[in-house]
Amino acid sequence: MKHTHKLSTDGMRRVNATLALLAGLCPALSVAADDPPAGDYASDRGLWSGDHFKLRTVARVFTEVGAASGTAVTTKCAAAGSIFVTNLDDDGTLYLRFLDVARNGSLCPADQSVEPQVQYKAPKASLQYHDMKRSGFTFGGLVVPFKFRLGSAKEIVSSATIAPYFGYRTGWFEGVGLTFTPVLSAGLGLVPVVDTVNGSTSTKAAFSTAVGFVIGSSKNDAFQAGFLLGRDYLGRTDRQLDPSVSKVWASFYVGYALADR
Repeated sequence: MKHTHKLSTDGMRRVNATLALLAGLCPALSVAADDPPAGDYASDRGLWSGDHFKLRTVARVFTEVGAASGTAVTTKCAAAGSIFVTNLDDDGTLYLRFLDVARNGSLCPADQSVEPQVQYKAPKASLQYHDMKRSGFTFGGLVVPFKFRLGSAKEIVSSATIAPYFGYRTGWFEGVGLTFTPVLSAGLGLVPVVDTVNGSTSTKAAFSTAVGFVIGSSKNDAFQAGFLLGRDYLGRTDRQLDPSVSKVWASFYVGYALADR
């Protein structure tokens, strides 16, 4: 038998009310209808510091940091296959070092090539247009507005969670313009608890954890899709009133930026 679950108008109102209440309880994790204001909670702000890159094309944008006085500043090149790590993303300038230098004498002669164990800098605005694989840790705030509880009595509930997340951006699917980031999240959730005796519903605070992934698009930074599996932890009294609140839940979303990075 096929089951169809829809959020009622009252359910959507509870989602909006819950998000508003969470924002009031946690100003540092506030969420607006549009993009969250910068600085509301800690995020990586799109910086490249600490990220690893592998060039897929030759790049001629690197200059040595701290060259000897009187030495002419020359632009160095790095062949496809070279790997570098950025130690600082400072106001549009990347400071980096190469972990592995590929050699290609025809496109990047030896006397013009970068070398390992040398500190270089490059303008981010120029380097970002080169084709390269990027990976590194990321963090920010994650919003889960509704959950699908698993188990024998499957149901969608307007149970919201706003929490920080920590993830690792991989280079998977970059060839088709997507980013894939596995994430872990833990934080405050507000869960509707139904009293099975009198049928009343009250909203209780819970500790919520989740694991899953977030997918982004190079076509539009505001687009996201993702899947999360999680669980809410409430007190014994609340679990006795409504045993379903302890069930594992899933949440899937497409098209809306639920994670701020």
